[in-house]
Amino acid sequence: RALMRDGSWSTNTEERGQKMSSKSAKYGSNPSCPACLKTVYQAEQVFAADRKPFHRGCVKCQVRGCGNELTARGMHKHEGYNFCDQCHETLYEPKEYGPPPGMESLDERRARMAREKEERERKLKEIEEK
Repeated sequence: RALMRDGSWSTNTEERGQKMSSKSAKYGSNPSCPACLKTVYQAEQVFAADRKPFHRGCVKCQVRGCGNELTARGMHKHEGYNFCDQCHETLYEPKEYGPPPGMESLDERRARMAREKEERERKLKEIEEK
């Protein structure tokens, strides 16, 4: 699926400008950038880690402060921006609230702290009585 310029979602690859074919590109044709789907010319191409040609501006994650290099496999498109796996996960994964699995909640911690305090006071009284 891809977000079209008019705001609709497209699943048809030919509408997005990509042509699906089992044949490889014709000899002498220029490849398309996986990020923006436009033609990448020889003078402006930069190869990503997976050896696919990108435009110089398309090869980096577009989140401020993140400089991760994009690959065709690890690239997520959202609202016209290209994100790396890590940024997409932190921005768009469902949030989990409350204590992490296996950890105690605030109420459980307060109860444990009160129990430990009572235990310390009891031990101090036993020591003083001896």
